Amino acid sequence: MPGLSTMYPNGTSFLKEKMSLIATDKAEVLEEKWKKLEDDEAALMVKRLDLIAERYKLVVDAMRGSTNIR
Repeated sequence: MPGLSTMYPNGTSFLKEKMSLIATDKAEVLEEKWKKLEDDEAALMVKRLDLIAERYKLVVDAMRGSTNIR
C-alpha cells in the first residue's frame, strides 16, 4: 500500500502488521482498489502536465508574436 505511506507515514506499519487479519479475498479486492487509485492518480498527473505544457506553449507563442515583450 504505497499510497498510505505518503498520506499517513506513521500508520503504514500498523496497517501492514494488521493486514493479516483481513480475509484474503477482501485483501485482494482492497489491493485492486489501491492499484486503480494509483492508476487514476497517474492519469490525472498526465492530464495536469499536458495542461501545463499547453499553457506554456500559448505563452511562448504569444511572446513570439508580440512586439512589446515585458
